[in-house]
Amino acid sequence: LLSISFISSCQKSNSVSLALNNAKNLMNEYPDSALNILKSIRKSDLQTEKHHAQYALLYSQALDKNYIDLTNDSLINIAVNYYKNKNDVKSKFHAYYYLGRIHTNANELTKATLAYMEAEQLIEDLKDDYAAGLLYKQMGYIYRSYYDFPKASESYQQAIESFTKASKPVHQIQTMLTLAGVYRNMNETKRGYE
Repeated sequence: LLSISFISSCQKSNSVSLALNNAKNLMNEYPDSALNILKSIRKSDLQTEKHHAQYALLYSQALDKNYIDLTNDSLINIAVNYYKNKNDVKSKFHAYYYLGRIHTNANELTKATLAYMEAEQLIEDLKDDYAAGLLYKQMGYIYRSYYDFPKASESYQQAIESFTKASKPVHQIQTMLTLAGVYRNMNETKRGYE
């Protein structure tokens, strides 16, 4: 009985790992499919701390990418607490980034800023221009909300540079339009047209 239980446990663990991996691979191009995969995973099948953290991170990411705004940080904090002491730079970055997104949704801008600052410290090691662009765009939004237009313009410029390197022209153009609005707020309309 013990060996049957062990084999069954291993099979569950392998199927959960496969489902989490599939969701991760689909996340950027097909976030709706990733969310459906994650919804199909029973919480009772998450048997390891790593599975819980992966699930928490991916589920938070899938909701955000499907325009479902979370305002409660209890789920993402499972991922933050797990990855903060791990060498998995990408997962740690995303955990702090989505923590910031959730605090932004809840209009807790100070907490969002602190989370984004943690994520920013990982940019150099992350080597992901698209993720960097998303982070700097969010930081620009926070600074703009505080009417700190010089810092907002600096963050938006960093986002534009990152999106350019990542070959994301739609994100680049959207951020440029937002930056033009920041320049208008700074009474630097001429720079906004450039």
